[in-house]
Amino acid sequence: MSSVVASDDVDYGVLFIGANDFFPSSAAYLGIYLGTWTQGEIDAHVAGVLANINTVLDDMESAGLPMVILNLPDYGIAPAVAAILTDAAARQDVTDVIDELNAALDAEAEARGLVIIDIGAALVSIFGTHMSPNTSILVGNVAIDLTGSDTELGAVPTAGFVHDGVHPNTVLQGIIANSVMEALNIGFGTGLTLFTEAEILSHRGIAYGGSDTLNVIYGDYSDYITAYPPPPPSAVPGLNGIGLMVLSSLLAGTALRRVRSNQSI
Repeated sequence: MSSVVASDDVDYGVLFIGANDFFPSSAAYLGIYLGTWTQGEIDAHVAGVLANINTVLDDMESAGLPMVILNLPDYGIAPAVAAILTDAAARQDVTDVIDELNAALDAEAEARGLVIIDIGAALVSIFGTHMSPNTSILVGNVAIDLTGSDTELGAVPTAGFVHDGVHPNTVLQGIIANSVMEALNIGFGTGLTLFTEAEILSHRGIAYGGSDTLNVIYGDYSDYITAYPPPPPSAVPGLNGIGLMVLSSLLAGTALRRVRSNQSI
C-alpha cells in the first residue's frame, strides 16, 4: 500500500475497515449473538481485527501519510439484520464487543497521533440503541425512514438503506461523507466545504423541506471527531493537486466528488 501512496502522490488517507469482521452472517457475529463463543474466542477475534488494522496503519505511516480513521459501525442496526436476528439483547451483546474494539482502536489512534471519527457513537445518535431504536431522522426537515429499504430501482429515496437492507442509502452516506470532510478539516486544515442538508437530499432527488434539522438529534459533526497530538499542520495551502485516498467503497464516490469540487483550477 505504501508504494501506491508514493507513486500516486497521495496526501491524506482515510481508513474505514473492520466492519465486515462482524458481518451478521459471520462466525464472529453469530457466535456472540447465539452465545456459543467463549470469552477466549471473542478476545482472540478482537485482537486479530485490531492487529489487521494496525498492519495497514503501519504501512501508511511508513509512507508518511497523514491519516483519518473511522472506528467500526455495527451492522446490527440495519433493518435486514433486525428482521432476521430479532433478539435485541443478543444484538447488543455483539455491539458491546464492537465497543470494546473501538475503545482499543481509539487508544491506538491516540498513541499514533491520528484523527479518529467515532462512527459507532454517531450511528447511535442517529439510530438509537437496540433496546430503544429510532425509526426516523429529519434531514432538511424530511423524514428518513431508518427501518426502510430502497428498491433496486431506487423507488424509495427516503429509505435509510439500499435494497439489501444493510448498506446505507444516499442521505445517510452524505452524513458519513460530511464526517470525513470535517475530520480532514479539523485534523489538517483542508478547508473542505461540507454538504448542506439541502445538497444531501438533492443527491437523491429529494426536495429540501425548508429548514435544517439534522443537528437537533445528531449535534455537530465535530462532536464525533478527535484529533490526537502531535497536532497536524494547522493549514494546507489550497487543494490543487491534492490526492485523497479513501479506503472505503462506502465513501469513495461521495467524498471524492466534494474534494474535487473544492480543488482550485
